[in-house]
Amino acid sequence: EVRPLELYGFTKAILIQYISELHRREAAFGRFVHGYSLTPGWVNTSLTRRVPLNSTVAQRKCREQLGYPCPFTPSEGATISVFAALEAPISESGSYVSRIKKCQVDTPTSHGFKPAMGAELYTRALKLVGLSQPGSDRHEVVV
Repeated sequence: EVRPLELYGFTKAILIQYISELHRREAAFGRFVHGYSLTPGWVNTSLTRRVPLNSTVAQRKCREQLGYPCPFTPSEGATISVFAALEAPISESGSYVSRIKKCQVDTPTSHGFKPAMGAELYTRALKLVGLSQPGSDRHEVVV
């Protein structure tokens, strides 16, 4: 059985690790690309609309957002992206930034992912999208 929220959490964990690895690799080449993983909180989207607001998951998320609307509207959820773009660098590149933590760095759930897995994730991601091998000074898109 595919459970959308669990799948979302797992893929978000992978994205967080990818951004951290991207930052590490680019900095090794002297390129300081700033990348952040962002969490807007519980936002009213097609994913969250599947979860009743009186469910255990929704109630836990709403408690985490105490003092904020729950769920956020999509526009309210998008404000963290604007904040990160305008206030960067708000923290170390590769960080996980949470809106409900007042746009501060937060520690994400790992979902079993270990930081040492970052190199393999990065290499596989490049291969998946048809980019050259890591370590080269240029990444070219293969069409």
